[in-house]
Amino acid sequence: YHYFEEKTHKIKEFTITRDIIKIKDIKGAKIIKDGIGYVRLVEFREHTARDFLRALKKLKTQGMKALIIDVRNNPGGLLNSAIDISSIFLDTGKLIVFTKSRSKKEIDYKSLPLREKYTGIPIAVLINGGSASASEILASALRDHKRAILIGEKSFGKGSVQTVIPLPDGSAVRLTTAKYYTPNGNSIHEKGIVPDIVVSQAPAAPVKEKKDDIFKKLKTNKQVKKESEIDYKNDLQLLRAVNLLEGFIIFSSSS
Repeated sequence: YHYFEEKTHKIKEFTITRDIIKIKDIKGAKIIKDGIGYVRLVEFREHTARDFLRALKKLKTQGMKALIIDVRNNPGGLLNSAIDISSIFLDTGKLIVFTKSRSKKEIDYKSLPLREKYTGIPIAVLINGGSASASEILASALRDHKRAILIGEKSFGKGSVQTVIPLPDGSAVRLTTAKYYTPNGNSIHEKGIVPDIVVSQAPAAPVKEKKDDIFKKLKTNKQVKKESEIDYKNDLQLLRAVNLLEGFIIFSSSS
């Protein structure tokens, strides 16, 4: 590309480079307190289950005794990814989700045989109004099989199978041909998942800062909070999950 510089009255040349920006599906995988692991699932994509399993192995080596799976504001993604991740925590052959069409034809999706499973670890799943689709499938499957306790707010309620039918004029019609149902037979679509423990997330109070402090932060990034640091004490839903799993760990160690 070229542009004219008024000060020098010369034509200068510059180039624009493009690169692929990769968005991480897994964020914040770490031990946040006394053997309680935390993993945030941002979206369900092709390699999410693989990355998720790697995160679990890392947490296991760090002494993980319980796990928090955070799918708040996770819009969903691939069904296969939700099946793969659910299979990590369920015995092989357990029903994860099924679809039912108007003709009442059902298609079952069951837990897959995996080389490594985590079927005994206590789990809490965080959900809210932004948790949809694959997030709701994962959460409901673990809850219905008594593998996890759901904490937070009612999920979005997106559980429909849509089919695109092409028309002669080149347009198309998208029809809802089936709906997703939890292992216990509850419809997800337009109903959502109600958590076992309802905890409303209070909006964070605005922080007032002096102008001098703001400019100081712009100059140095040392004061900027790292993504890996999880302040669970100021997250009511996460704090409730931590307290719950602490009880599980104490109970299991004493029995």
